[in-house]
Amino acid sequence: AEGKRGRQTYAARTQTLRTFLSMIGDRAAHEPSPDTVDADMANNRVSPTSDKSFTAQADRARHGLNGSTYGRVTAYCCPHDQVISAITVQGIGWRGIDRHELADIGVHGVLTQRVFASGFDVGVQKRYRYWEDDWRYGKKGTKRGFWYPPSPPAKFNLVGALKGNESIWGMAATLFSAPIMFVATGFSSAMNM
Repeated sequence: AEGKRGRQTYAARTQTLRTFLSMIGDRAAHEPSPDTVDADMANNRVSPTSDKSFTAQADRARHGLNGSTYGRVTAYCCPHDQVISAITVQGIGWRGIDRHELADIGVHGVLTQRVFASGFDVGVQKRYRYWEDDWRYGKKGTKRGFWYPPSPPAKFNLVGALKGNESIWGMAATLFSAPIMFVATGFSSAMNM
């Protein structure tokens, strides 16, 4: 990307997803018939946990997308994941895919999304609101900020920065910029940035 921040462009992201979803969606045509699957897999014994037996057609109706378990993708996302929320990797696994991106991707009937988040019942068919549905929203005594537990504050580490340089010029630049880095990280931590 031209931004030099380690992120792919929006156009590249949507094109990649379009290609991937199209490839997976094409697989739906190769799903074996229910009779073929049932010849090997049918099980009339009723499960004590689900209270259901297994047939391919019933499984596809219960767990498939548009009646099929082939040719589909489920994207799982967790808005509370602190690792993938870093600016260089913010992506599908953190924020999901919004309706505008889905429209730009343009592959329909292949993708479903599931959000795993605190205080949100799994399987509920409603839109997850990233702020209002957080379990801490509006409760007294909870810490301000999105992530729980809160991310540790950023601190400049001079020894670590010096060890990361292989040349004398790099070390000199590190020593020269160290006061600025101490102030910048101290300020950003104090402001919760």
